[in-house]
Amino acid sequence: AEALRLRRRAAVADVAKRLVGESPAMVEVRRLIDAAAASPVTVLVTGETGTCKELAARAIHVASDRSAAPFLAINC
Repeated sequence: AEALRLRRRAAVADVAKRLVGESPAMVEVRRLIDAAAASPVTVLVTGETGTCKELAARAIHVASDRSAAPFLAINC
């Protein structure tokens, strides 16, 4: 259990490094990622091309209780 918690913390820190900026919009993105990660529901991340949707999805995944399961990125 402790090893899983430490791996999750390291993974969250790694993804968080790539979410740069302190603007109000980025603070809101981080808040939404945290809220989605805490939720047991499936999350669909949508947005324009090039807006780092996959990075946000990965951040949600690694911060969630489902982080031990595989992450599957689907582009459609």
